[in-house]
Amino acid sequence: MNMKILLSTGIFPNKTDINRGIYIFRQAAALKNHCEVIALAPVPFFPSFIKFRKYSAYSKIPRQDNISGIDVAYPRYFVTPKILRSLHGFFLLASVFFSYRRVIKRYQPDLILGFHAYPYGFANVAIARIFNLPVFIGCRGSDINYLTKTFWRRKIITWTLRRCEKVLSVSESLKDEIVKLGIDEARVAVIPNGIDLELFARTAKKKARQIIGMDEEAPICVCVGRMSPEKGVDVVVRALEHVQTEGLRLLLVGSGSEEDRLKTLATQLNVDEKIMFAGEKAYTEIPNWLCASDVLVLPSRNEGHPNAVLEALACGVPVIASRVGGVPEIITSPELGLLVDPDNPVQLARAIDQALARRWDPEKISGAVKRSWNSVAQDILREASDYIEK
Repeated sequence: MNMKILLSTGIFPNKTDINRGIYIFRQAAALKNHCEVIALAPVPFFPSFIKFRKYSAYSKIPRQDNISGIDVAYPRYFVTPKILRSLHGFFLLASVFFSYRRVIKRYQPDLILGFHAYPYGFANVAIARIFNLPVFIGCRGSDINYLTKTFWRRKIITWTLRRCEKVLSVSESLKDEIVKLGIDEARVAVIPNGIDLELFARTAKKKARQIIGMDEEAPICVCVGRMSPEKGVDVVVRALEHVQTEGLRLLLVGSGSEEDRLKTLATQLNVDEKIMFAGEKAYTEIPNWLCASDVLVLPSRNEGHPNAVLEALACGVPVIASRVGGVPEIITSPELGLLVDPDNPVQLARAIDQALARRWDPEKISGAVKRSWNSVAQDILREASDYIEK
C-alpha cells in the first residue's frame, strides 16, 4: 500500500522565509521517499497595504507552491496579532476548514501528520475527527515547554493531545512533560530528530573560515538559532564580560525578535566589538559557519531536541549547551561538549574558556551522530502503519 500523508503545520518554509520550519520540511522530504506527501501550511491573513513588521511578509506568500518537490498550499487564517492568543486555534480552524475539506476530498489522505500542538495541532485534531482520519501531532519543544504556561492554552493543548492517535516527541525529556499534562505514556512515541549527514560533515577549519571571511587565528564561538527569549542568546552576550580568552569572536547566526535588544545589550556591556551579528543564513551555508568555529554555544532556557547541537557534532565541533530539555540526551559524554546551568553567564564564560583551552577529537565527535532524516521517516511510518487500513 502506498500511504498518503497530509502534512499540516504553519511552521513550514515559504518563499519569504525559506528557513522557517526547515526541520519539519526535512522530515517531509524524507517521508516523500517512502510515500505520497502533500503539505498544508496555513499563514495569517494580512492585507498587503498594511505595514506591520513580520505580518506584512505573509501577504507575499503564494497560495500554492512547490518547495523542493513537495506541493504546498498556504491557506489564510484570521489572526489578531499579540492579543487573544488563546483563541488563535479556533480562528485557525474556522478560517481553513473549507480549504482542508477540498484537499481531503481530492487527495484522500490516510493520515494527517501535524506539527506543533497549538494552534495547528488543535485545528488538525478537530479536522481529523470531522473527516474520520487518524492524526499524529508532533511536539517540538516550545509548544509544550512554553505555551502550556498559560492556563487556557494548557487546557486546549491537553484536549488536543488526548484526542490524537499518537503524540510524537523529539526527546524523552519532552515526553515526560507531555505525560505530566495527563497524556497516556503509551500514546507518546519518542522520535528524535535526524540531520542531513551529507551536508553536515567535517570541513577543514581554515577552508571554512576563508569561505565566511574570518581571521584564521582568532578563537571563535558560534551560536546558531532564533534570537528569541527562550534561546537565551542574551546569556552568551553577558558571558563575554567574563570570558578570559584573548581575541575571542562570537558569531551570532540567525535573526529574530530579540536582535535589536541584543545589539543594545552588547553596546551597553562594551562587548560589541567581540560579536558579529551574521544574520539569517541559508540552511546549506550553516555547515561553513559551524566548521569555521572552535565551539558551538547554545545557551537556551528550554529546548526540545536541538538540531543545532546535532549538526555541530556532525561537523566535529564540540558543544557548550544549557542542561535543559533533550540536550543531555545528545551530549552524553564530556568528549562531546560541556553542559552548564541555564541563565548563568559566569558559568557559561568559564565553560567557554575551558572548551577553547582544551584539545578535542573532531573525529570522535562527528562519529557520535549517525541518525539521518530517513531514519526519522521510517520511525514515523512504523508508528503510522498501526493506524492505516491495509
